[in-house]
Parts: sequence; structure tokens; C-alpha cells
Amino acid sequence: MGQPSSFAKKLIPSAGLGYALGMKDWVFDGVLTENGWMSPGVVSVDEHGRIAGVQSTSQREVIERVAGFAIPGLVNGHSHAFQYAMAGLAEHAAGNTEDDFWSWRESMYQLALNVDVEQVKAIAGWLYGQMLRFGYTTVVEFHYLHHNKDGSHYEPQIKMAVALCEAARDAGIHLVLVPVYYRLGGFGAPAKDHQRRFLFQDVAAYRRFIDDLIAVVPQFDAELGMGLHSLRAAGRREVIDLFSHVPERMVRHLHISEQQSEVDDCLSMWGARPVEWLVNNVDVGPWFSLVHATHIQDHEVKALCQSQANVVICPTTEANLGDGFFPMHAYQKGGGHWCIGSDSHVGLNPAEELRWLDYGQRLLQEKRNVFCRNGVTDSASWMFTQALMGGRRATGHFDRSFFSVGLPFDALILDSGHPLMATRDSSRLATWVYAFDPQMLMGTVKSGQWWVRHGEHRHQSTLQASFVDRVQSL
Repeated sequence: MGQPSSFAKKLIPSAGLGYALGMKDWVFDGVLTENGWMSPGVVSVDEHGRIAGVQSTSQREVIERVAGFAIPGLVNGHSHAFQYAMAGLAEHAAGNTEDDFWSWRESMYQLALNVDVEQVKAIAGWLYGQMLRFGYTTVVEFHYLHHNKDGSHYEPQIKMAVALCEAARDAGIHLVLVPVYYRLGGFGAPAKDHQRRFLFQDVAAYRRFIDDLIAVVPQFDAELGMGLHSLRAAGRREVIDLFSHVPERMVRHLHISEQQSEVDDCLSMWGARPVEWLVNNVDVGPWFSLVHATHIQDHEVKALCQSQANVVICPTTEANLGDGFFPMHAYQKGGGHWCIGSDSHVGLNPAEELRWLDYGQRLLQEKRNVFCRNGVTDSASWMFTQALMGGRRATGHFDRSFFSVGLPFDALILDSGHPLMATRDSSRLATWVYAFDPQMLMGTVKSGQWWVRHGEHRHQSTLQASFVDRVQSL
């Protein structure tokens, strides 16, 4: 579909004849492209599982004829893998106790203090496999569980980060690892003892950590980003220094404005709202992804849209924690970029994240199809496209084709025999989002290979046994 992107060209072998000779075709009942459904749809791939073209007919050897509809795999733009171990365990409160984000955080700290490297690897392996099952083919791991239980450095110091790379490799998902800087316990407040596993002495120590990972992460066919846990986790000069010296083409992520109290503290201590302060003091641009940004005002929305930064919205986690609603109406009007993330992993289904995102905005406005304005006519199609493109921005890729020549063939396959899918044409995507049924999922293709088929991951038994064994020991 058109010419390869500049990024994709780097991936295509220079020997064009060999590239052509190695191509084979996947034939689907339909393939979702940026121009709509192509039915039937054929995806040509090379011997490495990279896309060579998308067309309506096949003239090569057919790998498989699939009675299904292929849609692009999505990026999970924000993950804390270890938190999956507590999914469903924090849904109670004693008596008349007030329960909110901050009380939930205390429970999370207890898990963070007790989980070890092998447990994190097992948790992440199973989690990443389940993400793949639901249609995430890339995950951005926002990593701050850096050190040993007593706060001392592992040997090597990147041991926990490497375990996450190993887990992603075993699960078959593409990983963008984002280790984040963390030094303070609040605006101007020292870190607390139960945050000891997260902390760096200074920005220089953090940069040494990143340098160690630069040499290792590519060995796992993963990518590396950098970031800051939040503005409250560092001093003002540290934030400016941190983001002033970033390797070229490296993504930058941070939590921001998730809680109103965080906004109030920033106003009190730094004299500005978090997003307001960030855009006025840091060169925020397309390589930035701001996670949550729930409590932002119109002038901050405008600044984010103008900066071309990306916002990672995590609807199921934000609902679970009672965070609030992202101001999507103003952000859409300003042409802002965004994607979705599963964050604490109380939900792992991208269709659910998109549905929650839409329904939250409908409840706020007391109207239906609130995204259908300014030329938008299909809610699901608009959300999917935004989440797909914004997800790529969260990983530092900016290609606009749904299935880009030269990139891995990553796709979620919807069963065309499912009764709802069999009776739909242009509304297949909306059916997946708004009327989701697990029986719709035929499987997930990663780099031109089935990794999940009929609900079964290729390493299902191994990943499951490891998860159960390690988590029970917690």
C-alpha cells in the first residue's frame, strides 16, 4: 500500500530479488486499511514476517487462507506489569473508610516491596501473553521497580529491566521499555522508605542505568525509551536537565495531572499547573507521551495540541481508581494525539478501553456518538484510528498506513463466522468495540506467525504454570 516509510526502509533487505523470492501471502476475508475494508484482503510477507504489500488478489504461494478479518495490532501505551498481580484484590474497604487513588497506592507499595525478579518475570510473561490474545501486539512498559527489596542495586543493576525484556520475548509481544527517573516522594518532599526500590540518587545515576540498557535491549528485539515518573518525583532543575539531554529518536514518557491534589500541590510549590509548567519549561514535542493528563484546563489542552505531544489515556484504570474524565471534547477539537493503555491491568482488552472512553464522554455530555463531529461519522473507526496512530507515536513511530510495507505483520484476526461479524460489513469495527464477545477473536498474528489461535497462546501452559507458581508464593 504505497511506498515504505523512512523507518520501514531501514528494515527491508537491500537484495530486492531475495526479498521478492521469499514472499508469501496470507489471504483473509477482509483486511482493514486506512481507506476502509478490503474484501477479500491479501497481505504479502517476507521470510521474516515483514509486510511486502496489501492487495485484493494473491499471485504467490499462500501461507494460509483465513476465514477472518485482519485489523492492525494495537500498542498498549502504558503498563506497570507487576501491578497485574493485584488486579481484583483492592476492591474492598473497611467500614466507612474513604478509598481513593492514594489508599490504593499504599496497597500497591506493599506488592512492590515484596515481589522479586523471577516473580515479576512470571507475572509479565503471562500478562503480555494475555495482551497479545486481546490484540495488543506492542506494549510500552513504564518501569520503576528498579532495585532490590532493600533498595540496593541488583548486580547487574538492570537485572529487573532485563527480566521484563525476557518476559516480552517469551510472550511474543514487542516491548518498548521505558525506565523512569524517581527521586522524591512529592513536590519538595523526600522519598519514603516504601519507595526505596524506585529511587535514583541523581540524574547522572539514571543516565548510567539507561546507558547500560542501550547495550542490552536490542538483543531482545525490543526498544528503549526514557522518562520521569511524575513531576512530583523530581526537582524542577532535574526535570529540565533530564529532558534536555535525550538520545535522538528516543520516546519520553511521564505521568501527569492524574489527581487533582497533584495539580494543587504543583500550583502551591511550583506556581503553575503540571502540564502548564511542563510546556513552559521543557521542549515538549512529538516524542513525548503524557500519561493520564486527566485534570487539565483549556489552555493546557491547547498547549498540548500545539506541541504535537501524545496523551496516553487508560480508561479502565482511571475508572477503577476514580481519577476522573479526560477532556476529550476539547482535545478532539484541537486535533490532539492520543492512545490507550491498560496501566494497572484491571482490564486487558483494547476494545473495552475504547468503549469505556466513549461511554465516559457520553455520560459527561448526556449525548450519543459524541465523537461524530467535524467530519467524523463513525465513532469506532475514529477511535481505532486515533489509538493506532497515537500508539505508534508512543513508541516513536509515525507511519500513517494501517499495514506499512517493511514493518512486521502484526494483526488481530476477528472470526468472520461469528454471527455478528457474519452479518456486518462496514460496521465490523463498531461491533468489536461496542458488542465485544470473546468468541469473535480467532487469534493474533505477530511478525507473520500465529502466536494466539482460538484463545490459546503458543506458550500458554508454560506461561500459566509459571505465573500461578510465582504469584501463589507472594
